[in-house]
Amino acid sequence: MKALLLALALAVAPALAQYKMESPAGEAPGPWLLGTIGIGKGADAKPLTTALKGLAIKLGANGEAGIAYDLDLCRVAGAWTGGKFVTPMNLMSRGEYPTALGEVAFTTRDTPGFLTKAGGDWKSLRSEPFGPLPAGQMRFKGFYVSGEKTILKWDVGGAEVLEMPEWRDGALVRLFEGMVTPIEIPGVKIERTDKLRALTHGGPAHWPDAVETSGELSPDKSAAYVVDTVKLPDPNPWRAPLFLGGFDFFADGRAAVCTFHGDVFIVSGLDGDLSKVVWRRFASGLYHALGLKIVNGEIYVMCRDGLWRLHDLNQDGECDFYEAFNFDVKVTKSFHEFVFDLQTDPAGNFYFAKAGPVKNGGRGFDEIMAHHGTLMRVSPDGAKLDVVATGFRAPNGIGCGPHGELTSGDNEGTWTPVCKINWIKPGGFCGVVPLSHRDPLPTDYDRPLCWLPKRIDNSGGGQVWVPDNDKWGPWRGALLHLSYGQCALYGVMRESVSGFTQGGVAAFPIKFQSGGMRARFHPQDGQLWVAGLRGWQTSGIKNGCLQRVRYTGASTRMPVELHAKKDGIELRFTCSLDTQSAADPQNWNVEVWNYLWSSAYGSPELSTIDAAEKPAELGKDGALQFTKAQIGKAKHDPLEVKRVSIGTDDRTVFLEIPGMKPVMQMSIRYGIKSADGADVKGEVVNTIHALGD
Repeated sequence: MKALLLALALAVAPALAQYKMESPAGEAPGPWLLGTIGIGKGADAKPLTTALKGLAIKLGANGEAGIAYDLDLCRVAGAWTGGKFVTPMNLMSRGEYPTALGEVAFTTRDTPGFLTKAGGDWKSLRSEPFGPLPAGQMRFKGFYVSGEKTILKWDVGGAEVLEMPEWRDGALVRLFEGMVTPIEIPGVKIERTDKLRALTHGGPAHWPDAVETSGELSPDKSAAYVVDTVKLPDPNPWRAPLFLGGFDFFADGRAAVCTFHGDVFIVSGLDGDLSKVVWRRFASGLYHALGLKIVNGEIYVMCRDGLWRLHDLNQDGECDFYEAFNFDVKVTKSFHEFVFDLQTDPAGNFYFAKAGPVKNGGRGFDEIMAHHGTLMRVSPDGAKLDVVATGFRAPNGIGCGPHGELTSGDNEGTWTPVCKINWIKPGGFCGVVPLSHRDPLPTDYDRPLCWLPKRIDNSGGGQVWVPDNDKWGPWRGALLHLSYGQCALYGVMRESVSGFTQGGVAAFPIKFQSGGMRARFHPQDGQLWVAGLRGWQTSGIKNGCLQRVRYTGASTRMPVELHAKKDGIELRFTCSLDTQSAADPQNWNVEVWNYLWSSAYGSPELSTIDAAEKPAELGKDGALQFTKAQIGKAKHDPLEVKRVSIGTDDRTVFLEIPGMKPVMQMSIRYGIKSADGADVKGEVVNTIHALGD
């Protein structure tokens, strides 16, 4: 039968060749895997066909065969035999996506998988060779799992169709329930049945065993904010890597946690002393799961291929229906176009960000399509996707405030001088010109809330808003920012001046085990939880982490407000200050500098004196070429603190600084004492777009 399928497949894919490959990391967990799936190997060592949004399914009682679907075109992309599945998902694959293991039976061309009444030239129905076909043609709607059976759900010309592939007596069979005309594939048998719907109500659990871990409370009894750490279930019975990409809380305090490698776990016991934390695997096989949100008790996961809603149909603690809630986001082969985070606004809209197709090495971009480098929104019912803002390079994390305020981070690189926190306006452009999706190309950009020098944040994470209560101390209602690269947490001090949102950050004296990615506040005790991973460059020491930042009630000694005025800087602290030390100008140090916004990778720190943002020449390699005068200037310009005055509340200081002006970066270092004699040392880094009165 294998030989027959191979011969018949020559009419389907003339370049067909047998393909065998062993993966040193083993096969992907089964019986299904979502991802960009390659099948076969041609003379140029490239796959014979690639499903950009693929679903690979293991077939047969012992996994004798495998099949892969292209979920955009609703086609069978290919099949293979040999008792092996596909290579595993890789965090830093650099383009090496999961590939079929075994002997290829056939591959198909990039054409739709069904005939519809709509007809027409399907290629003209897509503005780019990426993304789904129009809803009136055909759409993938999700898949059910029932034991080892996988049942796909399609919308073909407005009609619901169920399909289940089988490997039976050495042959591939496609069973259909519903009126549909699939494109024929030589050697593949098509059968009609009315029994598939009976398999769409949930089946036996795949992962009935739970894993119990515990947490370790911080031994620090004096700090205002301490970090408690939950032990991840590593190792675990499923050999699942624990690179945590997103999480959220149910109303009862349990959490759903997703991992980069595609698992979702339900975690209980995240309260009190963390003495018993129970992990139960809920879903698996997702494609780069880097965002998760719980809405009305339902789990939504943002992956590279789309927004999924996960259903437990028989209430056995596992997902039985993986619903493609919105599958409009487009996917290419670029390794770097990760889809980051998942947030909702008060109206119920979903938000996420898609990175640009950064080339290997980090400089420049691969082929660009419509969704690269954008912040996107999905309507509450999942029916509509639209682009909210453009010009992002690698925004690993976003935030959505209590009134729909939108923020993001972004990472240093092409057209991004250093990391920053974006305050996003609908229709906005955040700086990366090739990813502006505008004609003509923009010559200016929306100013960020704050630029962040490398030593503060060399790779940004997400943002979160502190609830409007006192459970987490004096940062009530404020914005927080995570650093993935520095494994750090920052309080954001923002203000609005002359139409600009601007401000700065102050570091909390804590460190996370892994790169800070996502943050949520516990719905019951109001404490902050952070999840992260180690994949890209970071100072983290663990592959993943789940940690609680707990407010103890002890005194805090941090700046919490910042205001840039025409004659100086006003700072308000969380504690009363020793007026003598705070009023001494020698205890304060203020420096300023600028960056160059250009097509180069990042920017040096430049003096604000003379040509503040004077363009440098770009060399043939795209690197900045500065003049001797520019290179010779001091990178930072010191500012004189002429006088310091203390407010009547003993918490507010005003630094009188002659010659104040807008600047991309300011550093305010201080070494003073609180009213109770404790040291108050730290630094605020901020950006000034406009000066207040």
